Amino acid sequence: MVVQFRTHPRLLRALEHFLQHHSHAEFKEHALGLIAGNYERIAGVLLLFPDRIMRADPRQAALFAVLSAVTVIQAQTLENDSVWEKVAPMDDKELEREVTDLIVAYLTRSPAAQRTKTTA
Repeated sequence: MVVQFRTHPRLLRALEHFLQHHSHAEFKEHALGLIAGNYERIAGVLLLFPDRIMRADPRQAALFAVLSAVTVIQAQTLENDSVWEKVAPMDDKELEREVTDLIVAYLTRSPAAQRTKTTA
């Protein structure tokens, strides 16, 4: 996903700006539908391994993991003067590894285990 954001950053920034600041409802709905469909396809790949997803709702968890990863990648690659560059600078390979770890950790950790850990 990092490569996709790096390949056409100006186009993606322009699309993001348009979606946030213009009221052309038909275009906005169509564009958001395409973007959502892409994220759902990525989540679908994760759902090929439902027995490894330790969440009550694997589909919802896969979508949340993908959206979280995209948010991190978007902030790191598209935002000018990102706080990420100051706090956690990393190259694209490091970013890919960290985002992958984020997804895997979220999907494979049992929420009950986390609650037990924090209440102990």
